Amino acid sequence: MNIEYREQLVKTVDYLIEVRHILFNNSLNLAMKNDLKEIDEVFDIGETYVFSLNHLDNSSDINLQKVVDLIKDIEKTVDSLININVIKDEELTNER
Repeated sequence: MNIEYREQLVKTVDYLIEVRHILFNNSLNLAMKNDLKEIDEVFDIGETYVFSLNHLDNSSDINLQKVVDLIKDIEKTVDSLININVIKDEELTNER
């Protein structure tokens, strides 16, 4: 594998990680307008809570489920590309 190809591959993986973060944030915002509306109303401005994809898994919203499925596919693809190409965390700018 030539160096330029690998550099582009690492950039692609990095971008997929960024897209996953964006999709997750948008999914969470979508859930807060529907299935998680009660939770959203309980939080005060400035209060923080760490959500994970598990919080969205059992949504009754088919639209949200489609996006969650896409996020899971992206995660599998990223993991596969990292494993196949032995990409180290130090090579990536985004956290998984």
